[in-house]
Amino acid sequence: MEKPRIIQVSKIPKNVHCDFIELFFENTKKYGGGTVSRVEYDEKLATATVEFESAKAVDRVLELENIKMMGHDICVEVYKEKPQCTIEVHGPVSLVRRQNAELLQLYFESPRSNGWKVKEVTFDAKRSVAFVTFESEKMSRRVVEHSTHVLKGQTLDVKLQNNPNFGPKDSHIEGTACTVRAKGLKEIPSKDFVELYFENKRRSGGGKIKTFVLQGTDEDVADITFENEIDAKAVVEKSHTINGISVEVSIPHEVQERPMYQDRFLVEGLQDKTSDDCLVFFFETKTGLKTRSLAYHRDKNGVVLVTMESALDVAQLIADCKNETVDCAKLRLSEVYVSNYIYVSNLPPDITTDTIEIYFENTKRSKGGLVEKVELLDDTSCLVYFEDYRVITDVRRDSQILSNNALVIGVYLDCLKLTEEDALNNSTPQPVTITNLDCRKIKFINKAEEFRHDVEHILLANHAKLIGLKKGSKIMEGH
Repeated sequence: MEKPRIIQVSKIPKNVHCDFIELFFENTKKYGGGTVSRVEYDEKLATATVEFESAKAVDRVLELENIKMMGHDICVEVYKEKPQCTIEVHGPVSLVRRQNAELLQLYFESPRSNGWKVKEVTFDAKRSVAFVTFESEKMSRRVVEHSTHVLKGQTLDVKLQNNPNFGPKDSHIEGTACTVRAKGLKEIPSKDFVELYFENKRRSGGGKIKTFVLQGTDEDVADITFENEIDAKAVVEKSHTINGISVEVSIPHEVQERPMYQDRFLVEGLQDKTSDDCLVFFFETKTGLKTRSLAYHRDKNGVVLVTMESALDVAQLIADCKNETVDCAKLRLSEVYVSNYIYVSNLPPDITTDTIEIYFENTKRSKGGLVEKVELLDDTSCLVYFEDYRVITDVRRDSQILSNNALVIGVYLDCLKLTEEDALNNSTPQPVTITNLDCRKIKFINKAEEFRHDVEHILLANHAKLIGLKKGSKIMEGH
């Protein structure tokens, strides 16, 4: 039996870095050990997993007593693999995403998947992967061995999580080397055909695809990760025409992963009758925090972005509200990614997307950075997607002048189809009183119930309602 080469370290003191742990255990004079292959450090749990090149290094470390790191006692033991209760779920980005957590849980607890009780469902948005954890390894293996998994007509690729306790070193680098970015897909009606094209070695130079992730609202860009780096390189070296449309393929720059907002969350499924006061009272009771603003979706009813006055644990709030109802409606809460694109208005006439892209990539002129794409909305406005969301702060700090036009810049929130400024300043207006109306029309509305309902329906469609109609007067009140 092969001797262990991995140790588990716990009770690690604060302010310790991964490099320090590696150097610590390579100091053979003081702490035994030897050459370290890799270190996995969980700062929150204050634990680390350390792999040595030689099993003798483990023996030397374990022979020592009362090992201290930065003056604190640490605990060292031989690493033991935990049961593989978690599966990786790969599939279309429209299906394998955080908003579908409940749907995925229901599926993997149903006989259709050969599964049973699910403990949790988590996501890696950057890789477009869901992690489903069952109560036992027996359940996870039973699901993986099931022939096929089809949900909402789409096939899911399911496998046991790769060594969940000790992932491969620098796996993110490997993933980047296998990933290409295809641009110019919006005119191709079938994205399934695009995926098949890049899996056809004869036509594209590609091979088997691990993930195919569409980007943006117009689905013009896709990040494609192949199983082999050779296939990714071969695809980049060729020119590509799909359905008569030229498609540009390149190696993407390393994209800064976007965090979630810590002070806001999206709520869906609200009733039209639910008032702002009711919603504010509900969430302030749940969180113990004051509400800063409520911002409603530009087009969809029952969708609102709630912003609190300070940061909170949004994931915990989502869990707490999982079975809650407001006005008999079950709420669906979700986290919101920090936006990586801006809404630009007051563009010069006849401006091209290439000009806009070059301008915002010129750090001297715009303080911007690498642009993922530009999406024209009309003759005077567009959306600019940056690869690094952090440059937006610098872009907005300076005045932006393009062809003598002063550009108006706003952070765009895709979850509301509004700019951040419009969203945060959005509030229910005060009631409006309309005077000097035709008395005969007021009398008609009062008596003709069917017509009154039509009026109320029109008002509701425009996010307004009638709250008072005084008989015998010329006054109508509403908001």
